[in-house]
Amino acid sequence: MAGTFTPELLKLAERKKLFHLSVTKSMCDHEMPVPEQLHIYEDAARLDGSFGWTVILGAGAWLFSGFMNQAFAREIFSDPAACTAGSGYPAG
Repeated sequence: MAGTFTPELLKLAERKKLFHLSVTKSMCDHEMPVPEQLHIYEDAARLDGSFGWTVILGAGAWLFSGFMNQAFAREIFSDPAACTAGSGYPAG
């Protein structure tokens, strides 16, 4: 491994909307309950550990989408390639 995952894996994530699994149903048509998401994260990690880690971080942060200004959130989440990074911990 070179410490990165391939552009093909990123395209797969975009095509399968893996980074949008937690976006609220009011903003997308593919919101998925967290227990079901865990199976997808697990499958992603089986393909490549770095990929699985990135998918869970990039998708999990969208849980906050329901607490954002909805117009602003729709603007951000309308991009199928959009993913997030960050931490729910104030110092994270």
